[in-house]
Amino acid sequence: MSAYPGIRYFFHDGGMYIVPHYTNASDLASMISLAREAAHRDMKEIGADHAVYGVKHYDPETGLVCEADIYAPAVLLNDAEFEERTTAQAKESPGCLILALHAMK
Repeated sequence: MSAYPGIRYFFHDGGMYIVPHYTNASDLASMISLAREAAHRDMKEIGADHAVYGVKHYDPETGLVCEADIYAPAVLLNDAEFEERTTAQAKESPGCLILALHAMK
């Protein structure tokens, strides 16, 4: 059995404490899919330009997902806020994948 506990993820739900959890790739994909569906509903309801629902972080040596942030509710943003937030995230975590939806206007 491997000492690797799985993919570490953080569920950002507006709570005061963010506790790390661990999962495998297929369960992470399911959680991200649910977060995407909720983000889509929230974005349409509010009329937001963008909805960030997650960020995947990759191990630079293996190229595998090693950590993820899941936002539920999604972070709803206008164009300027989206640019600012994603630029900061990319600087903080080079090579990350920001999961977001965008309004078709």
